[in-house]
This record gives sequence, C-alpha cells and structure tokens, in this order.
Amino acid sequence: MDSTAPTMEQRIARLFGLTGDKWMQHANPMSVWTRFAVVPLLALAIWSRAWLGWYSVIPIALALTWMMINPLFFPVPRSTRNWASKGVFGERVYAERNTVELPAQFLTQVPNVASVERMGERQQWLDPFEAVLLERNRSEER
Repeated sequence: MDSTAPTMEQRIARLFGLTGDKWMQHANPMSVWTRFAVVPLLALAIWSRAWLGWYSVIPIALALTWMMINPLFFPVPRSTRNWASKGVFGERVYAERNTVELPAQFLTQVPNVASVERMGERQQWLDPFEAVLLERNRSEER
C-alpha cells in the first residue's frame, strides 16, 4: 500500500504496547478472555460512582490499567486455532491496513456498514427521521 501514515487503530495498539511479539502474547485466548471480563467490571465501576463518589476512580483506573498491561502477563499461545487468536490477528491486519497489502481472497466488492451511509439515497434506510427531513426539503424546493 502507498500510505505510510499510521491508522488510528495502530496508534491505539502502540498505546497499549501491541507491537511485534506482543501481538502474539495478546493472541493468547486467556489474554482475550480476561480483557472481555474487564468490560462488565469497568461498567460496574462507572455505575458505582453514585455510591462511591470519587472513590469510583480507583476501580476504573485499575480496570483500564489491566487492559493496558494485560498482554504482558500471558505467554505466546501453544495454538492459534481458536476464534480468540484469529480475532486478534484480524485486529492486527485491520490496524495495519495502510502498510500491509491484504490478500486478494479477503478483498470484497460487498459494501460494508461504513460505506453504506455514503451511498447517496440509501442513507434513508439508516435514518428514517433524516429521510423525512430530506423529503420535506425536496418538496419545498419544487
């Protein structure tokens, strides 16, 4: 690919320390599962601010810290033949999409969700309220 500017996902991966072999450590299923386990704990910590007040910052900070250092605690997996590892590899391919050419079998002409909104009149499928406003503006112009 011709663009060498890092994607937003690459910047986030670097922030989390995911470079080189760290991706392989993150591909360990235990790393993936323990990261997923943090999401409800983080939600609970944020929700608990009502009764903990400013002390809710402590569990929030702990959860976010665990998310950042999680790949450091797991070894490279013995096998990557599981959905968690494959998902991490897909995450890495997507993050590095500006610097790594995708194999032809993974390229598709089928529009993805992000491109559907840019398809002109098809935008009406996504937002009925906006479709009504567009139709009203068209009728006023006539």
